[in-house]
Amino acid sequence: DFTPYMVNEGAVIGDPMTPAQVAVTKQLHEVNAGTGFAYLSNIGITSEDLEGWFAASKELFALPQEAKSQTLQQIRPETNTGYSHVGQEKLNRRRGADMK
Repeated sequence: DFTPYMVNEGAVIGDPMTPAQVAVTKQLHEVNAGTGFAYLSNIGITSEDLEGWFAASKELFALPQEAKSQTLQQIRPETNTGYSHVGQEKLNRRRGADMK
């Protein structure tokens, strides 16, 4: 629960940590050192934010391949950013393309 980090403007940055913030930080460290799985709540993302991001994602994936290849920044392996079409990336040269 990220409530200790939230104020009306968003996350508190630059202020000394409160005891509640320290507790959240310790919980995150423990889960990342252990299972690596955490459910985050009250992180300042609204349902409207999520709906907008999912709508934008759906619109992007609905574009024809030609439009994506011409318009979007292509994958840059050195920064691991950009667009790559399905089948373009091969994580193991001895296997076929990763189709996820």
